[in-house]
Amino acid sequence: DRFLYVAKAEALFFLGNMEESSAILETYNSYFIDNFYYLIQTARLYYNLGDHEKAKIHLQLILDKFQGRPPIVLWLEVVYQEMDGNTAGVKETLKLLHKKYEEKVSGSPAWFLALYYAHIKDYDKALLWLQNSYDHHEVEMVWLKEEPVLEFLRQDQRYWELYKKVVLSLSLYVCDINYLETFKYKCHGKSSIKYYVFRPYWPWLFTGK
Repeated sequence: DRFLYVAKAEALFFLGNMEESSAILETYNSYFIDNFYYLIQTARLYYNLGDHEKAKIHLQLILDKFQGRPPIVLWLEVVYQEMDGNTAGVKETLKLLHKKYEEKVSGSPAWFLALYYAHIKDYDKALLWLQNSYDHHEVEMVWLKEEPVLEFLRQDQRYWELYKKVVLSLSLYVCDINYLETFKYKCHGKSSIKYYVFRPYWPWLFTGK
């Protein structure tokens, strides 16, 4: 499954194994190069790896082959427009991201606006858009602590104040054994039942509580 390969590559990235992460992508790129979601994930990971040429190749494949331009694609697009000095392109793409935010489109547009401003080191605007993302209960906020491009914001007290809000909004509960979901899996050729006794959930994403 494409998600397993990207997830492994991403895990290696966060563990600091950049070469291994990149090697996994190189191994499996040809198998999923026509898959919209694979290209989005790998373009983002290549950006985080600092391999901007490959990130741009995957982004261009998305733009050439698919019509959809969710916030994450617009973010990648505006980042590389900025890096290439395409001022007109930056202005137009930011306008599209703002429009998605105003129309409350799914895909966390405020979050990706924050990432853009963090990318260009406009930290005040990055923090403003992170707050907007939190206020709109955008799902990407669960990545606040781990998002690499936000690293420099971690020197700012405002970032930690927002982080505390997110942590307080998250909760972990233990399910009663009678309500557990069961999952079948194969182990040494025999079918077994695995019980999961906890699951994370984020009520603030839906209720704001």
